[in-house]
Amino acid sequence: MSLETWKKEYYPIPADDPSLKGQPVACIQHSLTKWKGLRPENLEKHEVTDLLGDRCIKFGNNTLWIDGSSCSLCCNYTCDMVGLDGGTQECPIQKISGDHCGSAYRCKAQLVEPVISLLEQTLEVYECTDLKLLEIHESQAKYVRDSGYSVEVKPAFSEVSMQHSEDTDCGVFLQGHEADEFLSQADRIYEELHMITMDDVIHSLAKPYIDNL
Repeated sequence: MSLETWKKEYYPIPADDPSLKGQPVACIQHSLTKWKGLRPENLEKHEVTDLLGDRCIKFGNNTLWIDGSSCSLCCNYTCDMVGLDGGTQECPIQKISGDHCGSAYRCKAQLVEPVISLLEQTLEVYECTDLKLLEIHESQAKYVRDSGYSVEVKPAFSEVSMQHSEDTDCGVFLQGHEADEFLSQADRIYEELHMITMDDVIHSLAKPYIDNL
């Protein structure tokens, strides 16, 4: 047992791993897993020394700092806590609770539960929101396809084409700034809802255009 075995179970990838970028649910889950690993029984299981009074855990010469550098939320989002600015989007915790995690954060193992509770509450809201939005976008994408339309995008040329499979005169063509806005919105939704396909996103966003034909 060691800090490495602890990491394998509770901190499998670094907080700034590229796979977490733009993935709020994955970031919350990553942070929650780490904090559950800081429970005394889980530190003891891996024979890791509790130095949370110094904001770190240790095994031999190996140390992991329990601060913004090991928090996937801090590495990818911004909040009102001084010195932490991991991105341009607001931290999910602050967005849901209206406050940053500072009030729940404590540097002692026996006080990890407030942070765990805060993360669990945040995750519950985000998972429900993601699932609802996913359901809406998938439903709208199905509606567009069932209506006989297909959507083709050409980002390099700033073009979006929505064409009916049987009536070639029935369709919508976006180009330039209008197409770029459509594509930018599609990218944002795809990054936020990591369970959805880009094809579903662009077909879902086509629904208002199809409805206006």
